[in-house]
Amino acid sequence: MKDLKTTACFSYFNAPVTNTSPAKTVTLLDIYEAIKSDFSDHTARLRQLTDPQSARAYKAKHFDYVTFSGMFTKRCDQALVQHSGLLALDFDHLKQVQELADELLKDRYFETQLLFTSPSGQGLKWVIGIDPAKHGHATAFRAIQRYVQETYQVEVDSAGKDVSRACYLPHDPNVYLHSKHLKRYFQLEQWLPKQVAPRPQTAHQPIFVHDDYHRVGQLVLQIEAQRVDLTGTYEDWRNIGFSLSDAFGERGRHLYHRISQFHPEYDVKK
Repeated sequence: MKDLKTTACFSYFNAPVTNTSPAKTVTLLDIYEAIKSDFSDHTARLRQLTDPQSARAYKAKHFDYVTFSGMFTKRCDQALVQHSGLLALDFDHLKQVQELADELLKDRYFETQLLFTSPSGQGLKWVIGIDPAKHGHATAFRAIQRYVQETYQVEVDSAGKDVSRACYLPHDPNVYLHSKHLKRYFQLEQWLPKQVAPRPQTAHQPIFVHDDYHRVGQLVLQIEAQRVDLTGTYEDWRNIGFSLSDAFGERGRHLYHRISQFHPEYDVKK
């Protein structure tokens, strides 16, 4: 299957599900951190609801969601900007949730990129890599759907064939993320003895700082809300890119796209 050589980016939407305008562009690492740390109140409340109709309504109203398969200008298949190379498969009403999770993590053909328990607690969301240019999104989905059904004897939600399929984000402290998405942000300092001060970083040794990344992210949200173009000249645009790269490495790439999008000649592929 496709090797995700670059950071896959996709769209994030704030609740309710009737909101089809993306709030931001995110990566698997962003969603891993959010699922691991956030959404606990809504997830706990949802799992207390016993009426299926009430549960669906609550989830649609309160849960943020993403479109794992790509970046969109709005949530519909025709508004796809760029495919992420990711496919999310949805397993509902499982009798043995953990057992299937363990099997999927050992699958011989597909490397799990992200795996987490569904909002209801009775299913799984399995995110893997595909090559949409080779087979097409819907064709790849149907082939993998058949493979999963024959291999694991479980049904896959057919709605996943839609490239703009919405995936709700629950709280799952045991969410799994492939290590290749984590390794570039590993910080040795957190493992040093308390009395040993970390070596100072030089200008050529950038280090990821969560607080700085969060602050820049908040500024980008303001830029998007006000549709401000900061890239009026090539030099400005270049310097913004260098700054984000020096501060955050590859993780700064999707911030760069979000800042650049308001220039009249912006092209996401170029």
